[in-house]
Amino acid sequence: MPSVSVTGLASGVDTGAIIASLMAVERRPLSVLQGRADLAAARVAGFEGIRTRLEGLRTAGDALRAPAVFAPRPIATSSDSARVSATAGSGAVQASFAVAVSTLARAHVTTQSTAMTAAAASDTLHLNAGSGPVDVAIGIGDTIATIASKVNGAGAGVTAAVVEGKLRLTAASSGTAHAISVTSDGSLAANLDLTTTLAAQDAQFTVDGVAHVRSSNTVTDVVPGVTLSLRGATAGGSVTIASDPAAVDVDGIVAKARTFVTSYNDSVDALRRAVAERPERGGPPARGALFGDDLTTGVLARLNRAVHDPVAGLVSGSNQAAAVGISTGASTGALASEALSGRLVLNEQKLRDAIAADPGSVEALLSGDDPLGVVGRVQSVVAGLTGSAGSIAGRITSESASAAGYRASIEQASIRLGQREDRLRSQFTAMERTLGQLRDTQSRLGAQLGLAF
Repeated sequence: MPSVSVTGLASGVDTGAIIASLMAVERRPLSVLQGRADLAAARVAGFEGIRTRLEGLRTAGDALRAPAVFAPRPIATSSDSARVSATAGSGAVQASFAVAVSTLARAHVTTQSTAMTAAAASDTLHLNAGSGPVDVAIGIGDTIATIASKVNGAGAGVTAAVVEGKLRLTAASSGTAHAISVTSDGSLAANLDLTTTLAAQDAQFTVDGVAHVRSSNTVTDVVPGVTLSLRGATAGGSVTIASDPAAVDVDGIVAKARTFVTSYNDSVDALRRAVAERPERGGPPARGALFGDDLTTGVLARLNRAVHDPVAGLVSGSNQAAAVGISTGASTGALASEALSGRLVLNEQKLRDAIAADPGSVEALLSGDDPLGVVGRVQSVVAGLTGSAGSIAGRITSESASAAGYRASIEQASIRLGQREDRLRSQFTAMERTLGQLRDTQSRLGAQLGLAF
């Protein structure tokens, strides 16, 4: 049964308040322990967040250092890829072509024009979409949905669907050569009365003024080694397609450098938030979970050196990241905040110009192995931190152990404090009962002696 607590009935003293005050004093160390446990947990979360950002930076570095990134390859570019895009393969030559598109190829679509819902008799449909006739057996009572399913399973080069209760056939391939023809042995074709709702059309285009017609919008046999993807009419103008059998993928390199810079900045931001001290109105400054942590502060300095120090063995003027457009920005003006925070800025045009002038030098600076380039140095810093035996992993382990130890101490202290409170309540209850008994005795004696108390 739960214990009965009597609060001040006999003594007139608020013993509950006294117990609460005593316990509040005894719980102060518990509050300190909870604060330490919360801080240890926050430090674990801080290190885990930093590790995640650094792992993203390592992945971005891997992409930029991949052996094929700077390797010459067949490349085709388009002056307007929304209308004509191009990819190059083996057989591409150093050339430029003007492509003008009049019409795009499209597939034939034919739709049932009657109200028929099921076959009135068994029949055979003969479908032809340019690859020869295919027979489809239809049974009496077959619904429009069943007919569509049988057509789809026949391999006739036609896709069937039921749209608003009507059978719709679409040629699997575009162009007039794949227009759909439907006949039947009996009256089924007539009962369906399939009519054209979108006529088949060939792609019509010119390359350097020479006219071409193709059934598909993907053209592989006009420009040597280049696949053209026709996407839209050029409205009287033309799109310039340039091909090169051995070019560096400048766009690809710039995209990977952009991702690397973004990941680097994400890592720097996470590190700075963790160690920052921010002013708070009317109170002490707010501090990051890792404020004053030497490891975190040291990582910032090491990353900064990895990016900005000259790469040994390279020519002066081409041995620092700033030479190819990777820097902390201007020392004054709009980009000053980047310089102060240690974040990077990528000047994409400067990088493009450097690649065009000497791709080998850019590769050596950024992705070289001997000597180790900028990206490799950053990855070396990251590897020593994020691996299973890395510094961050060790700190996560130690801080997790500290948090677990604090939680265990809190649990044990909470049990002791609960027992202490129970004892106090029992003692004060016993006191109240004793005082009550004494008052009863006093009252009886007073009544026997005729005395009033």
